[in-house]
Amino acid sequence: MHWVPLESNPDVLNEYITNLGVQRCSFSDIWGLDDDALQFVPQPVRSVLVLFPITPQYQEIRKQRTVVHNDLFFFRQFIGNACGTIGVLHALTNNMEHLDCHPSSTIAQLYEKYKNADPTVRGHELEHEDRLAAAHEQSSMMGQTEAPAADADVDLHFVCFVERSGRLFELDGNNEGPVDHGPCTNILQGTARVVRDLVEVSGGSVQFSLLAFGGQ
Repeated sequence: MHWVPLESNPDVLNEYITNLGVQRCSFSDIWGLDDDALQFVPQPVRSVLVLFPITPQYQEIRKQRTVVHNDLFFFRQFIGNACGTIGVLHALTNNMEHLDCHPSSTIAQLYEKYKNADPTVRGHELEHEDRLAAAHEQSSMMGQTEAPAADADVDLHFVCFVERSGRLFELDGNNEGPVDHGPCTNILQGTARVVRDLVEVSGGSVQFSLLAFGGQ
């Protein structure tokens, strides 16, 4: 199964999460990795979505990382080109207390349905979530660029960063669990540090996009 890739665009993703039932939080652009740029990001930031190019160098680094098993809500990814939705779900399900969503909303029902399931079951069961698939399809057609085919070989990938108990975690559905990136006192600065390393590994690629997720 393949889904049409999502565009890294706050307007697109905000429409998407509204359709999922989120009433209070939203995505906004992060325009740079330096402190001057980060200070303009609306606060508070609950999580960060990062879109970046998949390179052979990155794949080697990913193989060397050690995943952890903790209480973060984590999905494995088994639907092709659905990394955008997996990233969005990681941002939402790990911040449910801030979303102000109705119990009948798509995201609230997904959370309740899978909160006790393991990441592999969650990932496979998403293939049968018609309301989620419909919301994804609608948003995939809203971007500023022409959407690629669902089965297109896309070399860009979304991951989500969250902070828990003073540590920064990377949630990537291609992994078996979260990756611990160490101590973190500021999620924006912590994520920027990791992304700067990814940019270096990718040979200075400019195919990076960062979106902050937050709100009261």
